[in-house]
Amino acid sequence: MIKFKKGDIVKMNRLWHGIVQDVFENDQQEQMLVVWLVKNVFKNQKPEIHPASFFEPSTIAEMSGEIYVVMDRVQSELERMLYIANLSLSDRGE
Repeated sequence: MIKFKKGDIVKMNRLWHGIVQDVFENDQQEQMLVVWLVKNVFKNQKPEIHPASFFEPSTIAEMSGEIYVVMDRVQSELERMLYIANLSLSDRGE
């Protein structure tokens, strides 16, 4: 089993990337990770705690890829929101 350390870049479910913020062992001597995932940042959530077995090592390039995809999605949704708001205003003659 991989022993992670603070600062490691990890991947969960082959989908979500993050940075290990802390490492500890639970009562069953299982390594637990406090991980700040990219998705947590965009949802304004705190880091998550999961067993180390949920993670695999990752790279800055992979994590950057997820960040760019999420940023693009957020930008598109915000632009869509503004478009709908403008339609609503024009329907009301504002």
